[in-house]
Amino acid sequence: MSQDAQNLTVLLLEKGAAWPAWSAELRERAPNALVEAQLDDETIDAFEARVLGRLERLRQDRVEGAGYVCAPGGPDHQRVRQRLCHALIGLLAANQDAQLILGGGDWRDDDDTAGDRASLLELWTALSEESPGHPVAVRFEDRVTTSGVFDSPGSQLLGLGQRSLG
Repeated sequence: MSQDAQNLTVLLLEKGAAWPAWSAELRERAPNALVEAQLDDETIDAFEARVLGRLERLRQDRVEGAGYVCAPGGPDHQRVRQRLCHALIGLLAANQDAQLILGGGDWRDDDDTAGDRASLLELWTALSEESPGHPVAVRFEDRVTTSGVFDSPGSQLLGLGQRSLG
């Protein structure tokens, strides 16, 4: 099997999350892609178990990049997100150029989703602090702005700077 045949990107989608516009950035990193989407009748815990099993089987592959697109959810979602992101960062560990992108989709900027946005930003901050050697980005696809990409808090210290993702 050629080296390219083993290179892949991973994209996880929670139930209710929209397909991210920045997915093309992931596709450009490797010739193969794995997409795992939470099924309509699947609980967040069942999604976690299924994805963790799948990620464990990918240990022999070179993961060039990963994305996790979140839908608004409560504290149970946040705990699952943290565990799945740690598993994704574990897959990225062998590749210094790999990046994890957390996506928040096009969430309304109102009181209903403000807590969800804050939780996703808290997760991004925690992951960035726990894994300073691997860039973690967060992206919201708000209609109002064209940016929505934030560098990890320590990226300037590592000399990584901001990366354009779409």
